Amino acid sequence: MKILHLKTGNFRNYEFSETTFGPKFNLIFGLNGTGKTNLLDAVHYLGWTKSFINASDTQNIRRGQEFFFIEGMVEKNGKQHQLYCGFKKENGKQFRIDKKEYEKMADHIGFMPLAVISPNDQELSGGGSEERRRFSDSVISVFKRPFLDALVQYNRILLQRNALLKQMMEKGPVRKDIISIYNEQMLGPAREIVEERRRFAREFNETFSDIACGLAGKDEQAALEYKTGWDDENPESGWEETFEKDLRLGYTSYGPHKDDFAFSMHGLPLKKSASQGQQKTFLTALKLAQYNYMRQKTGLHPILLLDDIFDKLDDERVERMLGLLSAPEYGQVLITDTGSERILRIFEKIQQPVELIPVESKIPQSYAQ
Repeated sequence: MKILHLKTGNFRNYEFSETTFGPKFNLIFGLNGTGKTNLLDAVHYLGWTKSFINASDTQNIRRGQEFFFIEGMVEKNGKQHQLYCGFKKENGKQFRIDKKEYEKMADHIGFMPLAVISPNDQELSGGGSEERRRFSDSVISVFKRPFLDALVQYNRILLQRNALLKQMMEKGPVRKDIISIYNEQMLGPAREIVEERRRFAREFNETFSDIACGLAGKDEQAALEYKTGWDDENPESGWEETFEKDLRLGYTSYGPHKDDFAFSMHGLPLKKSASQGQQKTFLTALKLAQYNYMRQKTGLHPILLLDDIFDKLDDERVERMLGLLSAPEYGQVLITDTGSERILRIFEKIQQPVELIPVESKIPQSYAQ
């Protein structure tokens, strides 16, 4: 899987941009604030139909404009495809492949697998459980469409259940009969979600710890564990037992939307036992394991986006990571960095060619041994 060419209009700080990418390493460099991360975010849009920075599409429109567009030429299994994402304030978002519009955005998920490593990954360990669920669910959705459908269905019914609970809490009357109908409708999707998350955690750990060791240069014993309150024997009882509580709260307090993933090193919680450097290595290994998991499941080499992650790493760690990414298991890599000299020295040392993309001129240059 590769992105060959990218165009954007009125996207973030760009009135217009046009970028050509090389087949392996691509170094997007320039001063802070010039838009390096925005190019990666545009690529992310083409893969996931959304930003990895701003949840709102409106926030990605260039100031003073009413729309943005992103267009990319990608290569998959030896064939080229044109992807287009456009957003207008009054019309919403459109997504097309080879000039044919998708009926639902979800239909595109999995076509262009990619993984991103960025400073925002700290939210995975330091943020709420929603971030960790989103991480696992996005990975599974790439290769398991029934899981994505179950997730969409469950969340739709959950919104309806929560709306009724809030209405009953504020105004009444109490309609437990309708709540029971929602419980029954949520049961099938919830089972699918829990089963696939369990399988993901079990399979994911098979390579996760090995990658962490490779990055750190020593035994790190990193692990991810799925935490769920789901009762396989009598799952509906959870909704029934928490009904009075849910009525007081005005929302649903039981179900897979409340599950979490625990991160650990050497059997101890990550946040309590790991240094800042170890946590950064852990999170980087987590995302590379995500990459490898998607590769194994889809048979494709996802695109890897590295957003400003080398700034606080010493040369030895950078060299170790780039050396790891040079292996055939990894495909196209897009890197942002404020300066090119240090990274170029390391590329020269590991004898790897890299495409240079200065954001000031946006004219790609070639750097090769």
